[in-house]
Amino acid sequence: MKMLTFDRTVRTFLLLLSLSFICLPAHGRCAAQDTPETPQEIVFSLLKDGNGKMLYFMCDSQVQQAVGIESLSSLWKSLEAQAGRYVSHGQWKDFPGLDGAVYSNISFENGKMALLITFNAGGMVSGLRIMPSFDDNDEDEAERNTDTDAARDDATADRNVTECAVQTKSWTLPALLTEPDRERERTPIVILVHGSGPNDKDGSIGPNKVFKELAEELAAHGIASLRYDKRTLIYGQGAFSNPEKVTLEEETIDDAVSAAALAGSMGFRHIFILGHSLGAACAPLIALQCSTSGIIMMAAPARPMKEMLEEQTKVVSQYNSPETMEQLRKATEAIQADYLKEVDYDRIQTAQKIVGKDIPTLILQGERDYQVTMEDFGIWKEAFSTACGTDGSDVTGKECVIDSDIIMKSYPGLNHIFHKGEGAPSPAEYMQKGRIPEQVIIDIAGFIHSMSKRHPAETL
Repeated sequence: MKMLTFDRTVRTFLLLLSLSFICLPAHGRCAAQDTPETPQEIVFSLLKDGNGKMLYFMCDSQVQQAVGIESLSSLWKSLEAQAGRYVSHGQWKDFPGLDGAVYSNISFENGKMALLITFNAGGMVSGLRIMPSFDDNDEDEAERNTDTDAARDDATADRNVTECAVQTKSWTLPALLTEPDRERERTPIVILVHGSGPNDKDGSIGPNKVFKELAEELAAHGIASLRYDKRTLIYGQGAFSNPEKVTLEEETIDDAVSAAALAGSMGFRHIFILGHSLGAACAPLIALQCSTSGIIMMAAPARPMKEMLEEQTKVVSQYNSPETMEQLRKATEAIQADYLKEVDYDRIQTAQKIVGKDIPTLILQGERDYQVTMEDFGIWKEAFSTACGTDGSDVTGKECVIDSDIIMKSYPGLNHIFHKGEGAPSPAEYMQKGRIPEQVIIDIAGFIHSMSKRHPAETL
C-alpha cells in the first residue's frame, strides 16, 4: 500500500476536513520497538520539539522534495492549535500491509490522532502522516455514557457484520456488510460513499467514525449497509490507471457502482446510495450507472470546487502557520483542470436525468457547516426544482418537498459531519467526539423504507 503524494493528499484532505496535516509518500521497512532510542521515538520527539531541520535530514529525497524544513517545524504547533494540548502517546505498532511502517495513537485534549511513520531499507524516513486514530480496546463505547446513547447502543446490538471485498477490475477494497437479522430480499441496503481524501471504511475523522455509526444505527432500523476502504487509501497513486490524469470515476464512482453490484449479487433488491461531501456530489452520477431505489446526499457540494476551497482556506488560516497555508494554496492551484471539470459538473442537467429516471432523492444539510454551506443547499434546491418544473416553495420549517420523490432538509446547529456544535465553526471541533442526532437517522431510515416500497430496484 502506498500513500498519496504530498500535494494531492493535502488538496483532497482539505475538502473533506479542512485539517491541514502533512501527508507524505511511504515505503520501506523497520522494526516496531518502544524504547526512546528507536527511530520512531526520535522522529516523534523532533516533531514535538519543532526541530524540523534535524528531521529534514532524516528524510529521503522524495520527502525532502515534497516538504520544507519550515513545514516540518510548524506541524506540531498546528496540530495542537486544532486538537488541543498534547497529553500522551501509545506504543508503536506495525502498520499492517505497509512495509516498514509503524504507528502510535496520540492523545490530545480534544481527541486522538495517529502518527504513521515509514522508513526505507536504509533507515531514512520515507513517509510521515497524521491519520485518524486506530481502535484501542478502551475507546469509543466507554465514552458513550448518557442514557440516550446507551439506549441507542442497545438498539444496534441485533445486527450481523461480515467481512467482504469490493472488486473493481484489479482493485480490491476491504469492506464490511452490516445487516439486521432478516431476509435480504426484504431488507434495503445502503452503499456508503466517502468524501474527498484517502478515507477508511468507518469514515474516521478524529475520534469520530461517521460511517460506522451510520451502519450501526441504520441496522437498528432494519436497514443493511456496505462500507469499504477508499481506493486511494489502499493504493495511493496506484489507484489510477494514469497517475498523471486523476479522474472522478476512478477516485469514487467506479467503486461505488461495483459495491452496488456486489449488494445485488448478495440478494439485496432495494439498493440506495448514501454519499457524504464529495460522495454526495457523486451520488447522482453513481445512481445513473447502477440500479438503485434512491440516493441520499449528505452535505453535498454544489459550488465550483476552487471557490469552496478558497473559502475553507480563510477559515483554517487562523489555525495554521503561514508556511502550511502557503503549501495548501499551492496545492489548490495545482489541481488538474480536467478533474475540476468533472467535479464541477452541470447540477441542473444531472438533476433532470435523476428526475427523468424516477430516482428518489433525499438531500440533507447541516446549517452550521462551513465547508459545504446553505448556499450549496440552495443550488441543489434550484436544480431539482427546475428539473421538476416547480418553484420549490412547498416548505414546512426546514423541510422542502420539491415533489413526492425529491425531499430536502436542513438541520440547525449541525456541522459538516452532522454533529452538534456551538459558536464559530472550526476544524478543531472534528477532534471532539460527537454523535449524529437521532432525528437525522430517523429521517434517513424513513426515506429508505418509504422509497423501498414505492420504487423497488430492478433485479440485478
